[in-house]
Amino acid sequence: MSSIRFMQQKASNATALAVKGIHRRSLIVSANEAHRPVVQIPVFHRQYSASPAIQSSSNTAIRQRPIYVCATRQHVGKTSVSLALISHFTKRFGSENVGYIKAVGQQCMRVWDEPLDANDEAGQYVLVDKDVKLIRDHFGLSHLRYQDMSPVLIPQGYTKSYLDGEINHQDQTADIRRAYLNIVQATKLGGGNRNNNSITVCEGTGHVGVGSIVGSGNARVAAELGADVVLVANGGLGSAFDELELNRALCLQYGVNIAGVVINKVQPDKYDQTREYLRKAIGQMWKGPNGEPAPPVLGVVPDRPYLGCPALADVESTFGTVLLSGSDHRYRHYDVGSNVQG
Repeated sequence: MSSIRFMQQKASNATALAVKGIHRRSLIVSANEAHRPVVQIPVFHRQYSASPAIQSSSNTAIRQRPIYVCATRQHVGKTSVSLALISHFTKRFGSENVGYIKAVGQQCMRVWDEPLDANDEAGQYVLVDKDVKLIRDHFGLSHLRYQDMSPVLIPQGYTKSYLDGEINHQDQTADIRRAYLNIVQATKLGGGNRNNNSITVCEGTGHVGVGSIVGSGNARVAAELGADVVLVANGGLGSAFDELELNRALCLQYGVNIAGVVINKVQPDKYDQTREYLRKAIGQMWKGPNGEPAPPVLGVVPDRPYLGCPALADVESTFGTVLLSGSDHRYRHYDVGSNVQG
């Protein structure tokens, strides 16, 4: 049983439309790396199939290496880094050539998934991770199906059902691989069948080990997809490097390449110190066994408290309204505490 079937069993009649029509069948799933053979995997899953173009080319491995954004713990800036990467890639390649997937999600919401073409099934309500809704809507990734962007959800009770054998690990992994292949195919078709300027960003959940109890930890999923990992950590020296080292160990265990590190929320007065010494530490201690260079520090981001304060645009979005005046200040941030009379 996949996570979607689990969600269906737990859903009330009012929300059962979100995950309907689950059945058993055998699909051909092509591997992400050339050394992985094409295998037949019998699966229980949401009622959708791989795109026809993927099925017709199942003997060809898709070699695109996605970027998998992981963190050393929760709330360090994974989604912020994912937003920055997708913003860059959409500007460079065009939104139709950019993919996004959150393979394992926890906090979900119900959305309407429109059919993309005549070969798609009719539209249906689906449950997706809340970050998927944010990313798809903000960047206009309408060429991607919601159900592909959020293949596995872990609601309350999922872990016990997995350990009791009610959810099959092979089915769960097949859902992730199939959804990723659909995302890759959708981005490649955006620029034609020979499009080489496409990229997929995968966002993890929590630290690298989150999801391990249900066989879908971030490092394991990244290895399954053949992804390069970008590790995000909060500012500091000793504590930051210690957390990075712990998470790196799990990546090494699964043979996952760390492409780079982003240090977020650095105290402004310690910005130069943090950048200099973390680069030294990583450069000296993360070299490969044969002298390969250590992964680079891709960015050091200072902490700006005002970014946590709401802007007028947030008020517009929250109340579903439009400013009557002051539109020039829509993105100005306000310190709510200092402006509220007690």
